[in-house]
Amino acid sequence: MMVANSRQAVLKGLERFQQFFSAIVVATIALVFLLAVNQIRRQMRPLERLTESTRRLANGDMGVTVQDAGEDEFGSLAHAFNQMSDNLRYKFHMLQMLADLDRAILGAAGMDDLVQLVLGHIRQAIPCDSAGLIRIGANENETFMVALGEAGKTLGALSCPGIRERLSPDTEQAWLHLKLDTPSAHCLRPLFDEPLKEVLLFPSRVIGRLDSLLILAYEKLPADFADIVAAGLSVADRLAVAASNLVWEGKLYRQAHYDALTDLPNRVLLRDRVEQALVRAERERTSVALMLLDLDNFKQVNDSLGHAAGDVLLIECAQRLKSHIRQSDTVARLGGDEFILLVPELAPGSESDKLESLARKLNEVLALPILIAGRQVTISVSIGIALLSDEAENFEDLLRMADAAMYEAKRQQPGGFRFYSANINEKAQ
Repeated sequence: MMVANSRQAVLKGLERFQQFFSAIVVATIALVFLLAVNQIRRQMRPLERLTESTRRLANGDMGVTVQDAGEDEFGSLAHAFNQMSDNLRYKFHMLQMLADLDRAILGAAGMDDLVQLVLGHIRQAIPCDSAGLIRIGANENETFMVALGEAGKTLGALSCPGIRERLSPDTEQAWLHLKLDTPSAHCLRPLFDEPLKEVLLFPSRVIGRLDSLLILAYEKLPADFADIVAAGLSVADRLAVAASNLVWEGKLYRQAHYDALTDLPNRVLLRDRVEQALVRAERERTSVALMLLDLDNFKQVNDSLGHAAGDVLLIECAQRLKSHIRQSDTVARLGGDEFILLVPELAPGSESDKLESLARKLNEVLALPILIAGRQVTISVSIGIALLSDEAENFEDLLRMADAAMYEAKRQQPGGFRFYSANINEKAQ
């Protein structure tokens, strides 16, 4: 049997199939496009986060990191970015801390202020689990300060002879890496709260002695810690510069304010103390006196025994004067064979009696024999006393009046004392 379809019917079926197939193709293409766009967007999201993080880092946000980066190539790129961001953050804080240290050093800040500055910023500037600083005084006492977070705490005396021996100035070792379970590092183990295992030590040396020791502690030290060592050395160098400056400033101050032979205050320091005493006397309604002491026949000792013997005599007189005055008094050397004594905080009405008693005592003390080069030397001292009054309102007035009284005492009887009076001034004129 043969079945025949008309041409029109066949073409109509093909047309319907073509329409259906075209719709399927379009739908498939649309679906593929949507899936591709979605996949591209998912793939681009980490790149967008990385781009945004890079922009924030460029604008100075040093704490930015890329989160949930994944394990693909974008994840590797994000990990590298985070590492770079961490390094930049540490370097930024390091430069900031060094700049603060430099400003503090130029501003002549004290060592305690510098230590607090370092301890407050060290963990933001150098990667470490904890940090501390050992201060070593000139008398070999050690004080350990440990930085936990941003707060520092002082732990008091510490003895680490093994570490000090390895870092003594003779060794010239710039830094030291120690395991905390080694015998020489046992003294450091109780100092940190965390279970730390390794330390890096950076010494600061000043004029031939160990002055301080910066300590960076780790549970596990990074494999590559060259940057950490460089940063630690920079901080230790700044502390050494600061300590050296303080030492030299102290020496310069002492040279400018103390007599080199007797180690007594000189005229500059005496003037300052007299001015302070005058201000305090006005506020507290008390009186102030200057006593000028001149050694009688000092030139004969110099001429007969030599200048070295004269120096010994001056030093011994200075020691005797210092040991027989109050803590509030000041004895200074004006130069040559002249000493001057500042006596502040005298109660009104009784000052003359107290000063007379003090003058007699000093005369007796300085008249005791002094053994110089195997010979006993006896001297006397003439003393002029000037009290705060309407005629004397400043250091120069008091000194002038005490000088006039001293010369009157020497004129009348060497080895005695005189109070200043207007009659003395008239005689001098």
